[in-house]
Amino acid sequence: MSQLSVLIVLTSQAMMPETGKPTGVWLEELAVPYYEFIEAGAEVSLVSIKGGAVPVDPASLPSGEAPEELARFLNDPVAQKTMADTRPIAEVTGSDFEAVFLPGGHGTMWDLPD
Repeated sequence: MSQLSVLIVLTSQAMMPETGKPTGVWLEELAVPYYEFIEAGAEVSLVSIKGGAVPVDPASLPSGEAPEELARFLNDPVAQKTMADTRPIAEVTGSDFEAVFLPGGHGTMWDLPD
């Protein structure tokens, strides 16, 4: 049996157009499923709409001590390297994956629908 492959599609939207406030992916909505997939034995690939660094909504970052899932993700060099340099979604083929996951955050409202 082959390993399950999961594509996680992330936003590239760093600012809310109406307000100019920073936005991005909601970190917990990425970190928790990311490790659930990995711990279930899946091969996880991260892509973003435009490629490059994925913006993280600053409101989703912990102030003070981070919950375990967030601390794990923030201190994971592989996860951080992948988040800093994602491939653009246009470079991947959906049929190469058994599952696609879309984490939330306000940024997704602008670039994921298209």
